[in-house]
Amino acid sequence: IDRLSEQVYKSNDACGVLRARLCEKLDKNIDDEIPLVSEYSDIPIWVDRYLSDRLYLHPRARRMLDDAEYEDVHQVCKALILLATSYRDKARHAITSEQFKEECIKLSLDEAASISKIQAGRFAEEYYIDYKGKRMLLDRHLTDGTNREPRYCLRIYFFWDSDAQMVVVGSLPAHLTTQYS
Repeated sequence: IDRLSEQVYKSNDACGVLRARLCEKLDKNIDDEIPLVSEYSDIPIWVDRYLSDRLYLHPRARRMLDDAEYEDVHQVCKALILLATSYRDKARHAITSEQFKEECIKLSLDEAASISKIQAGRFAEEYYIDYKGKRMLLDRHLTDGTNREPRYCLRIYFFWDSDAQMVVVGSLPAHLTTQYS
């Protein structure tokens, strides 16, 4: 498994190098031209096509899209692109936290810790996912809106896999349970 993980890391890194070269040659950021989808059912294939070397959409997150109520599918796509690009750049120390925050503001998004480990224990089935043989806490979330109405409240729960150098999304687009729910 370690050998396979290393091969995946190298492949993802090679994709990044090729993307950077293409951006340089074209003198533009090709991520700015990723087409957005309009249906939740199209998001898994879209992620696989455009973001899979930088963002992993966990099977649970994929299933959650079947019942998604948040009304702005394009905003979900933009948020996933933000995680795969700017958040990843921040996690890899390629940009500052301030630069990432500016990118969030452009999309009316906020990124913060999702829940403490103590509180997450009360809602373990929601805040933990099985990933690479381990239970991992979805310790961060990207948010849009403060209303708890699912049509107007976006929450994307994720964590950073430093070994694979990618964002792992475990839940979207709805709010998970908290002590205040």
